[in-house]
Amino acid sequence: MMKKINYNIYILCLLLVAGLSSCKKNFLDLSPHDALSAGTFWKTEKDATMALTGCYNTLLGSRFNMDTYPLWDCYSDNAWDWNNAVNAKSAMTGPISPSTGGLVADLYNDTYGKIATCNYFLDNVDKVPSSTDQKNSWKAEVLFLRSFYYFHLSEFYGGIPLILHPYSVTDPLIKKSSKEAVVTQILGDLDWAISYLPDAVYTDGHVVKAAAILLKAKIQLYNQKYADAAASAQLIIQNNKFHLYPRYDKIFQDAGQGTDNTEIMFSVKYLSPNFENNSAVRYGWWMSVLPFQNMVDDYEGADGLPIGKSAVYNPASPYDKRDPRLNQTIMVPGSSYGFGGEGYPDWSPRIPLLTPPLKYNLRKYIDADKNSTDLGSHCQNDVVLLRYADVLLTFAEAQNEAAGPGADVYKAIDLVRSRSGMPTAESDPSAQSQSGLREKIRHERRIEFAFEGQRLMDLKRWKIADQKINAVGLDQAPTKYVFQANNYLWPFPQSEVDYFRNHGADVGQNPGY
Repeated sequence: MMKKINYNIYILCLLLVAGLSSCKKNFLDLSPHDALSAGTFWKTEKDATMALTGCYNTLLGSRFNMDTYPLWDCYSDNAWDWNNAVNAKSAMTGPISPSTGGLVADLYNDTYGKIATCNYFLDNVDKVPSSTDQKNSWKAEVLFLRSFYYFHLSEFYGGIPLILHPYSVTDPLIKKSSKEAVVTQILGDLDWAISYLPDAVYTDGHVVKAAAILLKAKIQLYNQKYADAAASAQLIIQNNKFHLYPRYDKIFQDAGQGTDNTEIMFSVKYLSPNFENNSAVRYGWWMSVLPFQNMVDDYEGADGLPIGKSAVYNPASPYDKRDPRLNQTIMVPGSSYGFGGEGYPDWSPRIPLLTPPLKYNLRKYIDADKNSTDLGSHCQNDVVLLRYADVLLTFAEAQNEAAGPGADVYKAIDLVRSRSGMPTAESDPSAQSQSGLREKIRHERRIEFAFEGQRLMDLKRWKIADQKINAVGLDQAPTKYVFQANNYLWPFPQSEVDYFRNHGADVGQNPGY
């Protein structure tokens, strides 16, 4: 089963890029001093493939890996960061400031380190004696990775320094570009990459054409280019190479991540024993992510209606006759946990510090087939970053915004819902108008992509983050959540601002900080 990148090359490549992949205090400290000399490297195709794998390695050591990515939802109305693993507990009880640590600062510093690795590859790979087509193929993969990183930076920080080549402390300071300029750059890079990436399904960890098209569609959607986003997503749908996997829960477990899964379009790869994760421990025993009651309540009744309107919802048995994704995503009291099939208790009496109590735990990413001998610390399930369900819901949202409800919009959302046995969207009386269907699609995104790192970005681009997050803070969190108007953009880390000022320049700071 060709599930993983060649990790013999991978291990060698770690020696090449170890110095490039680490977190930096500021983006000026990004020259590849620890890399092999460009004069002695870049001599063979093997050198290029080693360096290419090093670019992919940046995902394992980034804020998109299994240790962090599911925790992004703790910065939203979905869950509480019980262990403060990514500083969400501190940040979300606010206020967020330029000195706030955790994901608020690390995403900026860490991601520029990854971009530096990509830039080093792009500026040197032409030295390798290989065909132009081969080198363009390698470049296309790395341009995708760099675009993926810049997409997230632009969504969280807005206008940012746009660095496209290896940077030295002796070079002139690069001031930030507007968000519009960043978006224009990465859309152009993706168009170039799409022309050279293989038109194939995703199997061995290398980027394929459809993944780049989906990333392009998401960038277009997030920047209100609705007709363009719908057209991009439609290209993938019409190509008919990717499909929904029959089992929603297995998408996130190793057993469901083989070559027969044509829903996964891009992921962070793991393989025991050298590249494993502890997802079962982190999200099971350690309770790093505790879903809010508000999150649980948002799962519809089995009749496809909100529980307040559902004819099948019974408050006395609140977890029965619900959208099946509830029990596939969240461990509710009385459900089977795995590790021998023991039941999951109502833990709220055991957590007296939580007021009101949070009695749910995360099930997504936890492999029920793992046994208790290693406490689930040797897992190799991948982090799915892009999948076909996002193609369908991106198309549905973009097309509804561009043209309103239509058969093609309902078909796209209904494919996602029917996979879990849920009634069609058009059977919901509230989803007949453009605004009503908009709310249905937004609901579907919250449920389908729960704990996949998308919720906060969705709330921000819909301009409802303050409304949703502050409401949960009042009613659901042990301490009140605070989301202020300026938090739609995160601040640049204070260390970055100070560095610029100390060198006679000013990167500026986002408004309100």
